[in-house]
Amino acid sequence: MPGLGIAAAIGLVVLQVMAAGLHLSRGEARQTGLNAALVVLAAAAAVLAPAW
Repeated sequence: MPGLGIAAAIGLVVLQVMAAGLHLSRGEARQTGLNAALVVLAAAAAVLAPAW
């Protein structure tokens, strides 16, 4: 079920982008580093998953 992994990675990207937006709206810009790292990793997983 490779489609399920891709859907999960896309869901994580959406979740982390929204979490970063919440941090920014609260003035917590320093808290977005982990969100950015997780977005990059999940996006890479979503893009590379069909290649595996």
